[in-house]
Amino acid sequence: MNNQQILERLSYALRNVELLAAFQEYDHLDAAIQICGEDFRLGEDSIEWLDYDELLAATGDFFAFSNGHDDYDYCGYSSFYVSSAPLREYYDLCRIHAQKHGRRYQKDPYVMKADHFVCQTLLHSVPYGIWVRISTNPTHEYGNGIAIQTYEDFCGFYELITALLEITEYFKYEVEVLRHELREERKEAA
Repeated sequence: MNNQQILERLSYALRNVELLAAFQEYDHLDAAIQICGEDFRLGEDSIEWLDYDELLAATGDFFAFSNGHDDYDYCGYSSFYVSSAPLREYYDLCRIHAQKHGRRYQKDPYVMKADHFVCQTLLHSVPYGIWVRISTNPTHEYGNGIAIQTYEDFCGFYELITALLEITEYFKYEVEVLRHELREERKEAA
């Protein structure tokens, strides 16, 4: 193995260590280990070959993947759908909040704030090669989630995974804030 190959392998391994640290920081390390299995442990070669699909799946508790190619190409067209319990609950509570205040759902300030955060976080972290849509479909169990489509030139999986971890953490905090406000409104009405 020549020096260039060693540097490439080391660079790739260091980026994966960054991902491990991000999963630890956002309290998702156990989920990543459960989904990725032994590949996620710091072994001799395993840290170099983490599977992006599995890491994306570990950012939420529901993950769906569709690839636009017959042979899997990480720098190509793919579609992902990620959802988590705090995100789903948050948007469900937003629906209640909007109804209580006589607003259209999409005009509720909590919906607008969360949608803005999700889009800004993803577009700031991964500024090219993706399309993002926030799904808020109350008729499906996992109907509240984030749909992401990547294009041919997309190779920003590290950034995408880190952004999704940050978004999941955001919803963990914000669902508590919204729950508290709805409780306070209920107390005031009683």
